[in-house]
Amino acid sequence: MIKRLSLFLLTVCTFSAVSSQTLDSVYRQKQAAIATAVQEEQKKLGVILQAMPEKADSINQAYTRFVMRQIKDASELAVQYASQVPEALDMLYRARNEVPKDTLRHVLSRLRRELASTAQASALRRFVECEPLQEGDALLEFPCIRSDGTSFDWGITRDKQVLLLYGGLGCMREHGRRALKEWIDSTSRDDLLVIVYEPCDSLEDLQEVKACYPFDNIYYVSDFRRIGTPMQVEYGAQATPTCFFADRTHIIRAVSRGLDIELFSRLLKE
Repeated sequence: MIKRLSLFLLTVCTFSAVSSQTLDSVYRQKQAAIATAVQEEQKKLGVILQAMPEKADSINQAYTRFVMRQIKDASELAVQYASQVPEALDMLYRARNEVPKDTLRHVLSRLRRELASTAQASALRRFVECEPLQEGDALLEFPCIRSDGTSFDWGITRDKQVLLLYGGLGCMREHGRRALKEWIDSTSRDDLLVIVYEPCDSLEDLQEVKACYPFDNIYYVSDFRRIGTPMQVEYGAQATPTCFFADRTHIIRAVSRGLDIELFSRLLKE
């Protein structure tokens, strides 16, 4: 877990003597440096992986640790600049789960007027005032559209266990998708429904996801909101996939970052 940011980060920078345009430029340069570092590390470890495929697990673990450090740096950078720079505010929203809510509240209180009315600011206000759903809470139903263009009817989940995924089919890679498919195929639709919420912009985008990953027994849904969707705010999902497994009464039994078939299988049998 990324180490929490401390509130003192907000006091180390002042912007009164620097123009907004300059701040935008400085932020982009620093953010670009972080992105470049990730790309270079990916290339370096890719070469090592080709040379030593037997060390794939340790190499992937090293890359994950490196990326997590860069995410921490990017979050800290966003905290510093979010009150003045639109791109930093957007990054702060995307990193919301890694930043203490007191820090988010402080940033929101200092936003430039034009930033205070953005979708990111509105969503962050909702986020800091709610507790994301967790084990023991009930699934939250919200309006969304299926890949065939019709409204999703949450009524079909009644008396069934539900696995709700926040995106992530692409992130699972082939072996993860295969494991998910085999698990779904081994279950009965009377016992389990699988729903994938895809954070996308349009019905065409959602249909493209289904075309790329044509699972027969998955409902693909979206509300076509990149910012402020209930999946991001009330569910608190950030990483893809974030998985919510609920029992027949729709009480959430497990929340996991990443696909945990073993855990879901055990809960399905209980």
